[in-house]
Amino acid sequence: MLKAFRSKKSRKGFTLIELLVVI
Repeated sequence: MLKAFRSKKSRKGFTLIELLVVI
């Protein structure tokens, strides 16, 4: 999931999404 989000949202939209997923 993280890889898919990074590919679609690049590194600008992975901040909030990844933060929520990581936390």
